[in-house]
Amino acid sequence: MDGLIKSLEDVNKKLPVLPAKAVDVLVMILPWIALIFGILGVLSAVAGLSAFVGLSFIALPMMGAYGAAVGPLAMLSLALLAVSSILELMAFSGLKKEKVVGWKWYFYSMLVGVVGTIVGIVMSVSVGGFPLWGIIWTLVSFYLLFQIKPRYKV
Repeated sequence: MDGLIKSLEDVNKKLPVLPAKAVDVLVMILPWIALIFGILGVLSAVAGLSAFVGLSFIALPMMGAYGAAVGPLAMLSLALLAVSSILELMAFSGLKKEKVVGWKWYFYSMLVGVVGTIVGIVMSVSVGGFPLWGIIWTLVSFYLLFQIKPRYKV
């Protein structure tokens, strides 16, 4: 993973630098973003998985081939949401103390989120859509995360 982080740092160095005040604000609020979205994500994943399991025996057969194709992707998407949210919760303490370990846990959460975005793209394309905002949000999020990385120490 360190090689991937280094590669992304090299790309980020070529991009415009955020002002110091913006970095300060992001470093201050990121732990709370991780905590809030971590809790909401875990709750959403548990509720979604419960509903999916409870209703899948009725809904998936009624949806035919489409249900057979999208059902497993939806289950995978919810599982990825759970994993990503747990990683965000694990990042909270380190982010609050401005430790690199917290930054890395958040980075890992974002990587799992990228996989979830890819699954979402596959599901959206299968119904005739294309989630451009998911791709844009992912790129902006990585940009911001790497802009604040120098603030996190060992």
